[in-house]
Amino acid sequence: MNFKAVIILTFLTIMASIATAREVIAFNQDWAFKKGPFTTDVLQYGNVFSGSWQVVSVPHTWNAKDMQVRNDRFTSNEKFYVGEAYYRKTITPEESWRGKRIFIKFEGVNTNSEVYINNSPLSSKKEKGNMMYDSSKPNGNYQIVGRHQGGYSAFVFELTNMLKFGEENEILVKVSNEATPQVIPVNHTLFPMYGGIYRPVELIVTDKINIAVSDYASSGVFISQKQINKKSAHISLKVKLENKNADARNIAIVSTILEQNGTVKTKEIKNYQILPQGRQEVVQEIKINNPHLWQGIDDPYLYKVVTQIIDGTTVLDEIVQPLGLRKFEMRAGEGFFLNDIKYPMYGVTRHQDRWGKGFCIIKCRS
Repeated sequence: MNFKAVIILTFLTIMASIATAREVIAFNQDWAFKKGPFTTDVLQYGNVFSGSWQVVSVPHTWNAKDMQVRNDRFTSNEKFYVGEAYYRKTITPEESWRGKRIFIKFEGVNTNSEVYINNSPLSSKKEKGNMMYDSSKPNGNYQIVGRHQGGYSAFVFELTNMLKFGEENEILVKVSNEATPQVIPVNHTLFPMYGGIYRPVELIVTDKINIAVSDYASSGVFISQKQINKKSAHISLKVKLENKNADARNIAIVSTILEQNGTVKTKEIKNYQILPQGRQEVVQEIKINNPHLWQGIDDPYLYKVVTQIIDGTTVLDEIVQPLGLRKFEMRAGEGFFLNDIKYPMYGVTRHQDRWGKGFCIIKCRS
């Protein structure tokens, strides 16, 4: 087989994986939202979930306006709403998801959150920007999926065994931007916390054998670099794996490094027997000859790293990550060097909030 045929075969393998590997589904539209303060009467609290809720898209924050404009109607030290709010959205699992693993990923929720699922939610109807919930029938029970503290880290929860197929399931997210001593920042004085689901949400569907999704919401593939120069570069890929089958399976971990034009720079294959249950790690050592180095804004060249789990001819899972090969160092009395070239560095302070949007920067809704 000639070199051109190898390139074509590799390209077709990677393209085929799009249909067979994990599904990542945006879960951002048509959330229903209701902001407190809510009743503290336990007997009346169920009424919170009926009636009219505002329809929003995430990213969303409820403090886009009141945190930036003085409002004297609030009696607390803060002049903006601090407290609890709810988001809810329904999902009907697809039949093709049976036998697979299903996760929900939040890129950022400020500040403390609780995620619930309801397999028998109230019926609803969308009317003029609001979602109307019918309380003529009893609401189903909300089961806790998980809790997360802190507004500046992504998090993932698994829904696999909690979803009911063939029916609507409701995801309910309780959010509070109340300052607490165990979560930084501990007050709203210097860093006010814009409450809400202020970053996108995704559903992730994978095979039972998959690259770890719930490892602190990371990609599950960790790339480190060493001995970087114009002649060669050595990288190490640590791939975290999970197997939810009842037996061990023989698989191959295939990592392909692609140039910007899509041609294959190098490829590494490692056969591995993955044991049932538990998280396992596979490490691949890869040498790249004559690498194109990443040189900051002068030449921001990025490779693409495609890591796949393959069982025979089937791609079970796939993660794609960018890779910029570079060496950097601080030399005493000389300054910062990037790939042995002196490179200027400038310090800036950039806060993520914007006028009228708060922390919710991408397609914000208030």
